[in-house]
Amino acid sequence: MSTKEKILEKASELFAQYGYQETSIRKIAKEAKANSAMISYYFGSKKALYESVLSTNMDEFLESVSRIKAKDEKEFLKKFIKIHIGVLKKRGKYISYLMLKESATNFEQVKSLKDKYFDPLANIITRVFKTGIEKKIFKPYNEQIMLQLLIGINVMLALKNPQNSIEELSNIAFDVFMRGICA
Repeated sequence: MSTKEKILEKASELFAQYGYQETSIRKIAKEAKANSAMISYYFGSKKALYESVLSTNMDEFLESVSRIKAKDEKEFLKKFIKIHIGVLKKRGKYISYLMLKESATNFEQVKSLKDKYFDPLANIITRVFKTGIEKKIFKPYNEQIMLQLLIGINVMLALKNPQNSIEELSNIAFDVFMRGICA
């Protein structure tokens, strides 16, 4: 593992455990067994490091979701869930905890990532919910609440069941979610 990868890994862990404010560059460097200057060299600042940690895999995730081809809203959600759980399992628990924390606090530390990644993803999914509601496939719930529930189910399954396959967890998440929203 390169020094940069070690820094990202330890930063993920420490930011998830202690939060942005309570995590120092010095502590990250110590845990990564790297010089503090290396963090500045690779990332420039603590905020840039934090953004780098959070944006890991987000370009690929957004692109994958944007390319989903589906015959209907249910099929779209099934494919989205599989992609999302796959990314969550790939990224690991610390990144997932950070994403949840940021979304719960309305992305206070990383407004630029919210605009670049999270808002476009939310718009895609809420459009699917809205269309499904209009077609009477889904119950008429608030689309934002539906999105939060979907993300929550995926995150909890991916984090709490690392021994299960992506396919298995995706099927469970889809089944649980659809039982709650289908008309």
